[in-house]
Amino acid sequence: MTHLMEVSSELFTEALNGNKRFIIVKNERPYINGDTLVLQVSGWSDELLYKINSVDSSSNGLKSGYCILSFEPKN
Repeated sequence: MTHLMEVSSELFTEALNGNKRFIIVKNERPYINGDTLVLQVSGWSDELLYKINSVDSSSNGLKSGYCILSFEPKN
């Protein structure tokens, strides 16, 4: 499954540069390891494609209803 996600320009740039490989999001979609994550910034034509490596909704300190998605560039 492919998940299109609009993100801030800062997060987009950090992901593009390889400095950001996770994001905390509302757990309102059926995220599964191996899914494709497409990052976009509103008004920009560029997009980044990533493969979701893990979905963690049980970490201590994580607000209820949220999850951590870790990802790597999709080849």
